[in-house]
Amino acid sequence: MTDVQREDHVELVSAKPLSDGILIDDDDNVYVTAMEQSALVRIDNAAARATGLTQEKRSTNGLTLMAQNDRLMRWPDGLSFGPDGDVYMTASAFHLFKTHGTSEKANSALGPYHILRVKV
Repeated sequence: MTDVQREDHVELVSAKPLSDGILIDDDDNVYVTAMEQSALVRIDNAAARATGLTQEKRSTNGLTLMAQNDRLMRWPDGLSFGPDGDVYMTASAFHLFKTHGTSEKANSALGPYHILRVKV
């Protein structure tokens, strides 16, 4: 396969916030963490966005803020669906390690770290 052929396999779906975690539901909605906003965002109907919109329209239109909490979602990270259909998220404080270090004492001081449920 040539470089051009490989490039043709990549398709822009949507703009998104700076994120760490990603999750896709059965309705082709994509959930991403939004680290700078301490939030969870849903990109509505991502498959249709990829095939039905011009690149100019694949902006932040269609993004839905699902949850935001500066205290609990300091660094939203991993995502998973639970058996109840809700989104479960891990949250930590990686952005603070630079100033506090990564020692066991610093990790304890930056905690607690959380597992959160977001009802969807």
